[in-house]
Amino acid sequence: MSRRFGRIWALIVCFAVLAPRPARAQQAETPDALLARGVELRRTGQDQQALELFRRAFELSHSPRAEAQMGLAEQALGRWLDADQHVREAYAASGDPWIQSHRAGLDASIAVIEQHVGRLEVIGNVPGAEVLVNGQPAGTLPLARPLRLIAGSVSVEVRANGYQPAQRSLTVTAGSLARESIDLLPRAATPETTATTATTTTTTATPTENPARTTTTTTTNATVEPTAPVRVTPAPAPASGISPVVAVIGLAATVVTGGILVWSGLDTLKARDEYVADPTEARYNDGIQRQNRTNALIGTVSVLGVATLAIAVFATRWGSSTEERPGHAVRRRALPFIGATGSGFALGLDGTF
Repeated sequence: MSRRFGRIWALIVCFAVLAPRPARAQQAETPDALLARGVELRRTGQDQQALELFRRAFELSHSPRAEAQMGLAEQALGRWLDADQHVREAYAASGDPWIQSHRAGLDASIAVIEQHVGRLEVIGNVPGAEVLVNGQPAGTLPLARPLRLIAGSVSVEVRANGYQPAQRSLTVTAGSLARESIDLLPRAATPETTATTATTTTTTATPTENPARTTTTTTTNATVEPTAPVRVTPAPAPASGISPVVAVIGLAATVVTGGILVWSGLDTLKARDEYVADPTEARYNDGIQRQNRTNALIGTVSVLGVATLAIAVFATRWGSSTEERPGHAVRRRALPFIGATGSGFALGLDGTF
């Protein structure tokens, strides 16, 4: 009897010792306890282990504090896209007391993340087309918002049923928004085919008792002929050079400005003579003004002359050209001329069209 009672007491003691342990384990798994342990691990540089605890805390509570701690741990591990998502989502909960008290630190964290993440807006002509970034699905067109990607070179592909896929290599700049328009082209249609039937009748004499007996063989051959391709005649290349009219206009402007220059020069000499005869301050100032006008005209005539000469020599399409038209050709020729007349000089353009 004493042994039986001893065993019973031993079992009671064991249950008494072991019973509180599940309660302590359950208490240790509360979100606050997990967050506290994760913060301690981060202080010792164990960011990966801390991230696991923060994830468990977020699964239990879905609190902005737990999500923010996840983002901060991911930032320390260089997981910029995950950190960007979790820190921004937690930051958006502006009414949470923990977020309010740690807003300055979260602002600094977002600023660091912005140095590694950029945005890309993809635009296309096919609604519902799938967008892939570096081979991974990223959404369908039209995108609800720009894609947030790690800064650097990325490969963007857009594809849809019935269209040829399009792929481009782009560069995403940190902290900025890039826009890329990718239009898809329909797949080429299957060439149409036509079938023709050839019937051949062959009559042969059979060496039997009935010499009039014949055998008729009908052979049907099906041939597939592709539709003749459509030929596109390229448009003729335009003649190089500008019209001679431009050079003629420049020459006319130079001649007219040169005539004004001659008049201004004579007027300046007249003002000088008047000042020599009566050297007053008013005549002196008037002469200076006329001299400045003459100097400006000299510069204008020089620029017009040099520009007209350069256009006429290097850029003008002189001589003749032939333009093909249906059924005939039109020959064009244009040459400038300057000649003397009874009352002066003549400037014009001689040509045939």
